[in-house]
This record gives sequence, C-alpha cells and structure tokens, in this order.
Amino acid sequence: PGAAVPCFRAERLRGGARCGAYFAVLGGLEGAGQHGVDGEASVIRKGDTLVVPHSAGPTSIDGHVAVLRCLPPAPPA
Repeated sequence: PGAAVPCFRAERLRGGARCGAYFAVLGGLEGAGQHGVDGEASVIRKGDTLVVPHSAGPTSIDGHVAVLRCLPPAPPA
C-alpha cells in the first residue's frame, strides 16, 4: 500500500535477474536457484532468507527460482 512506500521497496525477481548494489533481504518464494555475488554463488530455495550487504556490489539471481527482494526506500529525487 502507498503508506509503506516511505519505509521500503519490494520486487519479485526470477532467474536471469541482474541487480545493482543495494542492501537487500531476499526471500525465496518458489523453486531453487543461485544468488551470485562477485563470481561466487549461494543456493536460494523456497523458504530461504538471505541478507545482502551493499558492499557485495552487483548481484544476480539464476535458476528456476522466484525471489522477493526487499530494499530500503528509494532515494529522494
């Protein structure tokens, strides 16, 4: 809902997604795949939660997985 916009953002991602460097919390929604950071990958499955620090840099989601990526609020325009 609109009241949540100042608090956080969320996006649903599937395998093949490329993500910029942001602090994020990833929640596995369905399937299984990999979360890639700097050439290394962590498995993410339905029910898993991963915390990604901003310092990890750009990341990727690969495989047959759906992930909810929760982010801080958007920077002011």
